[in-house]
This record gives sequence, structure tokens and C-alpha cells, in this order.
Amino acid sequence: MVSTISSKTVTFTIHATINGLINAVNDGAARGLITSSEQFLLIWYLQKALQTSARTRIGQFNWEVNSQSGKAINSAEAALLLSWGNDLYVRTP
Repeated sequence: MVSTISSKTVTFTIHATINGLINAVNDGAARGLITSSEQFLLIWYLQKALQTSARTRIGQFNWEVNSQSGKAINSAEAALLLSWGNDLYVRTP
């Protein structure tokens, strides 16, 4: 009996969501990587993005993360949040 072995590569992409970013911000704050006052502001932007003007609010979220990197947000954590925020921004109408 002859056996045939084959393989198949499957590629998929996972994109950020507003709720996913809310979870990420809360996790970062719980781990001490984001100050509580900064957490409050970032969550506010994201909750507003769920209600109206999503693209504008996500842009404000990204600006805030970038401006607070290394200050109120750990630099490595800010890089992750900004990456996910930018991904969401370009996909939001």
C-alpha cells in the first residue's frame, strides 16, 4: 500500500475591534502598564466610538496612546495598543 502525505497552509488575519481594545486597555491597567486616569480616558474614547463618530474617536484614541507612550502608558504596551488602534482606524468607515 502506498501512502500519500500532503500538507496545506492556511493563513488568516485577526483584526482588532473596539471591544477588543477596551479589553486590552483594562488588561494593561490591571497589570500596571497604564495609569488609572489614562485608562479612564482611553476607555471613554472607545466607548464613544461604539456610539457615534467611530473613526474620529479611534483617531483620538491613537493620538492619546502615542502622546502618552512612555509616560502614562508603558512604551511596549503603547506600541501594541497603537498597532491595534491603527489597524482598526484604517478599516473603519
